[in-house]
Amino acid sequence: MSQLSVSLQLGQRLSLTPQLRQSLRLLQLSTLALHEEVVRLADENPLLELADAGPAAPAYDDDMVFEEAAPVTLRDHLLEQLTFQPADERRKALVQVLIDALDDSGWLPDTLDDIRTWLPDTLAIETTELEAALHLLQSFDPPGIGARSLEECLVLQLQAMDTHAFPYADDPAVVTCALSICQSHLDLVAARKLNQLRTLLPFDAGTIQHACELIAHLSPHPGHDWTRPAADYVIPDILATRDARGRWQAELNPAALPRISLNQQYASLLQAQDAREHSAMHEQLQQARWLLRSLGQRYDTLLKIGQAVVRRQAGFLDTGPTAMQAMTLKDIAQDIDMHESTVSRAIAQKYMHTPHGLVDFKQFFSARLAGADGTQDSTSATAVQALLREIIAAESPDKPVSDNQLADLLSARGVAIARRTVAKYREALRIPPASARKRPPT
Repeated sequence: MSQLSVSLQLGQRLSLTPQLRQSLRLLQLSTLALHEEVVRLADENPLLELADAGPAAPAYDDDMVFEEAAPVTLRDHLLEQLTFQPADERRKALVQVLIDALDDSGWLPDTLDDIRTWLPDTLAIETTELEAALHLLQSFDPPGIGARSLEECLVLQLQAMDTHAFPYADDPAVVTCALSICQSHLDLVAARKLNQLRTLLPFDAGTIQHACELIAHLSPHPGHDWTRPAADYVIPDILATRDARGRWQAELNPAALPRISLNQQYASLLQAQDAREHSAMHEQLQQARWLLRSLGQRYDTLLKIGQAVVRRQAGFLDTGPTAMQAMTLKDIAQDIDMHESTVSRAIAQKYMHTPHGLVDFKQFFSARLAGADGTQDSTSATAVQALLREIIAAESPDKPVSDNQLADLLSARGVAIARRTVAKYREALRIPPASARKRPPT
């Protein structure tokens, strides 16, 4: 006869509360996306009210921002697919975290280790769990979604492509060749060095040519078809201004702050009512307060980061890109006593208005380079790129400056870097090599 027994089992479940998900998402949203989200939430919650946009907030022009908005966003499209997946709730929750971390191109700009630090330690999330969740996300439409590099983005599309929708996609040899190129030789395709490809790959010239044509039909930005038109319209989140003593300071841009508040009349009425009889309204009151608290945390975080950046980049504000100082996420995180992942999430899709135009916050961050004596100094990659652009703009079209010569000219200015590093920065600026810049003879 079987016996009944009682046992106690301990376990952990991923339980990302709606409030935590909302807080993480609001921090990363761009200003325009935030405004749209706030409008949506205000429409759903009678306890929230939006003030009419007056002259202080010209950026919130309804005709520009809302009338042309796409009916379905990339996030909506991905979440709908997630609904029909047979995965357990823990994995689905992690996939949703990854979806919220995607940029407008559909790429995943943050590392899985960084994303793991955003989640509460009590959940004991392992990087392997996030890898499994990312693998699931990368199986969604559009192909290439969730990629972390151009190579991965193109490989994902090749692996999922419709053989009838692309030229030569029904030829296994062409697809295999295209995969090899995307994984290891994209730089040769960009430089049009097909002869060099033939020496490296075990395919004939025709197959390599067809593989390159197939790659040309792939999209490096799989999320762009879902991007709202308003995303091209940028509103700075932080304004760099001078105070009465002429020192640089950071201020929140009033035009970037959604004018939303708690409807005090409804809130007062609810406080006098029995919560059990009006549970739905009391829940909406809690949601409204949490939203306002999350918005306040977003603004405080952005302002702290802006102030820290302005202090460290006063030279850039005075002079321009060539005076940009080396600065890392760790530097700012230590300045404001926050985690690096929080800083990384907060600066995503955020801009500062400066005397030198709008600057993406990510442009302020670059590693330190070696000085002329081999020691680490404050020279930043951004400053070096600005110097390269300056030197190349002044070169003779008949005799462009080679990468070796660029390295020598930079060394003369106190920046000693290798030729291959010069080539890397030149390519990042999308400037072709000297041979391609040379003016053809007339």
